[in-house]
Parts: sequence; C-alpha cells; structure tokens
Amino acid sequence: MTSVKGYNERHERKDKYFYGKYLYIEKGNPFEVWNTQILDYLLNYSYETYGHLPLVSVVNWIPLDPIEHPTESNIEDEESFFIGIKPNLKKCNENEDMEVFDTYKIKSSFNCFFSSYHVYPYYPDFMNYEFLTEKRPYLAYLKRLKEHHKGQALLIAEFGIPTSRASAHWQVHGWTHGGKNEVEQGRILVEMIKDIEKAKCAGYAIFSWADEWFKVNWLFMKYYLPRDRKPLWFNLQDPEENYGLLEVYPGYPKKIVSLSGELKEWEEAFIAYKNLSPLNKEGEIKSIRLANDEGFLYILVEVSTKINLKETQFFVGIDTGHKEYGEFSFPAGINLISPVGLKFLLHITGKKDSRLLVASSYNKMLSHEKFFSPKGEVFPQKSLAGKWNLILCKTNMRRVTKDFKKLFGPKFYNLSSLRFGSLKPENPDFDSLADFYVKDNLIEIRLPWELLNFSDPSSRKMFWKENDILWKESDGIRVVVISYKPNPFKPPTALKILDFRPNPLEKDKINTYVWEKWEVPSFHTRLKKSYFILQRYLKNEKN
Repeated sequence: MTSVKGYNERHERKDKYFYGKYLYIEKGNPFEVWNTQILDYLLNYSYETYGHLPLVSVVNWIPLDPIEHPTESNIEDEESFFIGIKPNLKKCNENEDMEVFDTYKIKSSFNCFFSSYHVYPYYPDFMNYEFLTEKRPYLAYLKRLKEHHKGQALLIAEFGIPTSRASAHWQVHGWTHGGKNEVEQGRILVEMIKDIEKAKCAGYAIFSWADEWFKVNWLFMKYYLPRDRKPLWFNLQDPEENYGLLEVYPGYPKKIVSLSGELKEWEEAFIAYKNLSPLNKEGEIKSIRLANDEGFLYILVEVSTKINLKETQFFVGIDTGHKEYGEFSFPAGINLISPVGLKFLLHITGKKDSRLLVASSYNKMLSHEKFFSPKGEVFPQKSLAGKWNLILCKTNMRRVTKDFKKLFGPKFYNLSSLRFGSLKPENPDFDSLADFYVKDNLIEIRLPWELLNFSDPSSRKMFWKENDILWKESDGIRVVVISYKPNPFKPPTALKILDFRPNPLEKDKINTYVWEKWEVPSFHTRLKKSYFILQRYLKNEKN
C-alpha cells in the first residue's frame, strides 16, 4: 500500500494514458499506467523473441481493489477518534482502502489480458464488517468484485486456510487466519471453491502446496531472533508456515512422538525422573521424560495406575532456562514451592478444559501493553505470588467506520487452550493440532517451541527482553510435576496432593534436559487430510 501511494504521489497523481502495441489504458493513475507499460513490453518481447503471444496479468490484492469500503477507515483517523492523537501526515500507514489499482482499466485488442486477485476471507477487516448480515460473506465480496470486472476474465490467483495452532485474524463464520486443523482446512477450502464458482470467476489457485518454515506472520515475526535462523525450525503457531496441503513436519523418517499412547516411542527420550519402587497408588508419578525435534518440546508423564482426569489432575511446571528466574508458587491451593523458577505451567484437567499458563512477567503477548513493565520488558522476574496468566493474542484491533457511526471491538484468540487428540491419522481421536493425549497411564504433551517463548530453539535461544538484551541462551529445561485430587465443591482448587516429583522438591533432585543444537533441520512430508477432501470434491464435481 505504501509503495503504491509513494509511486502515485511521486508522479503527482496525474491521470495518464498509454497506448501500446497490445495493451492500452485511458485515465489511469501513475501506478496503473506503469504496470500496463510493463505488461505491454513483456508481450512485445514474447512475440518478437518466441513468436508467441501469451496471456498476461498482474497479481493484485483486495486492499487495492476499485471498490469503496465504508467500514475500512484509515489508521490516522482512528487514532484521532479513539485516543486523540493528531495524525502524522508524513508517516505512511498501511491503510487498506487508501489506494486503488483498477486492472479493469487495462484493455487489450488481442484478448491477452485478464485480472487476478489474492482473495482471503479474513483480511482486510472489511471482508467481515461489510458483510456481517450475509450468509456467505466471501461469496458476497466475490460477486461485487466480479460485477466491477464484468466482461473481463477474473482469476482468484490465491486463497487458502492455514492449519496453524494460532489464528492471526478473525472471520465471522470461522474461516479464520489459522486455528483450523487439516480436516477443517479441507472443508473450508471446498466451500471457498464453491463461492468462487458461484461468482463465475475464471478460475482459482489454492495457496499453498507445501508448508513453508521460512515464512513469518505479523503476530510472531518480532519474536524470531535471530531472524536469519528461522528456516531452521518449525512453528506450528504461525499461520504463514502452515498453508500447505502437504505437511512438512520435523523429524525423519517420521514423527518421533505421535501422541498415541505408545511408550516405545519414548525409549530414547531423556529421563527427568524415574520411580524405581512404585507403590501403584492413585496419582503416583512413575516417570517423566522429555524429547524434542525442530518444532516441539515433548513431555511424557507416566503414572502408576490408569488415569481418570475427573479424579486425578496434574500441574506440569516448566523451567525453560535460568532457574533463578520465574514463578515459584502454584495456583489452586497447592501449598508447595518449586525449587526452580517456572516460566510455564501446564494444567491438565480434562479433554476440553486443560490449558497452558505463563508467568505474568513473561507474557510476551501483553508486553506491548506495558501491563507488567513500564519499559515493555519481557523476562521471567522472580515471584512467589503465584501470578499466572492465560496467553491471549489480539487478532483484530478495534475499528470504526469512515463516518464514525459504528464501532467494532477488538478480537482475541486463546493460545493457552490445549487440544486433546492424537497425531496418528487412523486414530479416531486424530487432530493435527493436538497438544496432548491421555491413554491408560500415560500423558503425552506436544508444545511448540514458540509457545514456550523460544526465539530460536536450534541455538537454544529464548526470547528475553531486558534492557538492551533480546534473548538469552537456555541452560536447559527442567520440569516439576504435581498430581492432586480436585475439590468438586471448589473447582479448580485441590482437595489434596497425591504426589509430586521430584520428591523432595529440591534443586539437586531435578535433572536438566539440554538438547543438541542444530544447523541442518530434518523433516518428512505427508499429505494432509485436506488434500483428500479436495480430491474427492474435485473428482465428483468433474463427474
């Protein structure tokens, strides 16, 4: 947007014309005319060099569409309306209805030009707020866009739904920018194809074929430090990395942990604790094991007896490094003190309500609000107050219409909520976004490195914003596990503690897991279930 604005202003926003050999435009803005000239040059070159006149287009996107969007006010006006800030007219903000690149103006006497747009259902905000009363908002927008391009071929050159753990943007009917597993991805893509076809577009291209580890999303990009090492590790959190129909998953030749209750997958894992003389009593912790790959930290809690989460629940405290920092107290009336500073706390209570908490001073998603540090610092300060937070990300800012008559509140996504499921496609509990699985006497946990505030796990760097410091190298991971009987009359408090490890809770009883750094990542690929959902739809449609 800013590039288009800068180009048009550099050329004084004067409408111009261009008559080329194959393409022409009348009364186009400078950017529109410039693109027409380039395309005509390419057509000339192709014909003179190869004797071939191809179809050409410019991949446009909907913030530059020629449609007026009354719900999409600009940032300067919103800052003035909400908080009274005088607009800085010299600063170029990414306003999504600021500039126009109307490719309908580009004409061809040889029918060698078509219009193409990237059209996603969740961005910009006008894709939601302008169509709140529509049963199919994506279709409503496509019809409007097609109407403007009437008589001209219109290709939807890019659309997609990522299978990331996090969502970076809200959509009114759940077609969000992430937060969907691969089955949901397939079903939504089919519905989007139906809308594209109903709008009578010329065709479409799904984004994308494969997951891409190097990509970054605005929610997470500032936490990738050092930035140049990002391709070395996978972030399930990041929507931009997870658009593929082909899963690119860490480990070779398969997943090291499949969340399927198979103890043999943990035979080579690091043993943080092992009870050599189990009494086979309720809630007794038999072993704790840790493993990792290029995308996740895995934790196994093995209990002596079969687990019933209604009767026995668990806290798993995680110290990601530098044990003198962090929270030392537990919630829910657990009267124990951790021997090491904990940065994160897993609360395993059931299939639908388990969650991951973060020490309040280490909650990076709230750091920009300066709730815990006037300097906006983010590091695990020492605490005995039991201050634990949910991890919430703001996906949509509050907005106001251009006429200032209607407000839209901000939207948030809960990153703390843990999803129950298995990673084995043939398992009835299969969920590609599963965080944990409980089977018999085992609890298996899969946590993305980024969710644990690692800025680069390949070099063991953790995000740590203190003064001029942006990261610290972890000296290893330590865990503390507590099992307890919940109080049915005062949830979520504990009725009594059943077991805890290490026992006694002392520093020298905790084993530290230090994983190997890496310079070359390992990975394997697998067709997601979304691929086969699309395959069935397209095969049936042709028949």
